[in-house]
Amino acid sequence: MPPHMSAILEKSAIQGMHVVRHAPRGPLASFVAEIVTAVRGPDAPPCHGRPDGHTVLVFQALHDRDDEAESAGLHAVGTQTSAWHKPAGTAEVSICVHFRPGAAYPFFGVPLRELMDDVVPLEELWGREGRTLREQLIEKRDIGSRVRLLEKKLYARLERADRVDLAQLQLVSHVTHLLARSPAPQTVSSIAKQVGTSERQLRRIFDAAVGMSPKAFARLVRFHRAMRLAEHSADPDWAAIAAEAGYYDQSHLIAECRRLTGTTPAAYLPTWATAQGPRLT
Repeated sequence: MPPHMSAILEKSAIQGMHVVRHAPRGPLASFVAEIVTAVRGPDAPPCHGRPDGHTVLVFQALHDRDDEAESAGLHAVGTQTSAWHKPAGTAEVSICVHFRPGAAYPFFGVPLRELMDDVVPLEELWGREGRTLREQLIEKRDIGSRVRLLEKKLYARLERADRVDLAQLQLVSHVTHLLARSPAPQTVSSIAKQVGTSERQLRRIFDAAVGMSPKAFARLVRFHRAMRLAEHSADPDWAAIAAEAGYYDQSHLIAECRRLTGTTPAAYLPTWATAQGPRLT
């Protein structure tokens, strides 16, 4: 059993949906940003997810149904480069393990570029172990036991990983921190110089460990920055927000938002506030 279990960060309830955010502790905290559990009733509203550059391990099953075992799935969800939407009307239980950018590789063992914008059954990556874990999660009837089982398996997987490239993990963490915390947008060239590597090497590391290029990740950070600025304004000035976030102008922000979400910043803002997934800024 892992010596450290996650602590509850936040509980929330909205129409037909109960969500609990868990903060991992111990060794997993360096690899997992948060674990989110959700129980959705048939009257729950649509669910939305941000494009956020995180790889996610997801367990989902129809809730309070005789066919829960047949419906249950355990999947690796690669980094998503666009927003996603789940329609209303589905009663289900889900557990989402959000890995930190660049930290999922030791658990899945494939370059994360192969999983980008894809959803892959864990059995395809873990073989029989993935199939067994899915069956064990189905047997557990309460969500707390399921979370503890997932943590136990991830901890065991980490302990026997062939190798964990701590230098690479620290470099990706440093780069994502620089991109997220910088008061002004930075170029990939500038970031590479600050961390003492070449642009080519940085691209290679990000492709394998994050699942997208550093430039693509920086674009997500810029978009998150713009939406964060907007949600703290009673009447968003989109031209000013675009400039502060690092876009050429308002039309550039609108075009980027349409590419990522399919709609305009003003139309997406209410969804952004309630969307699932960690924020990058």
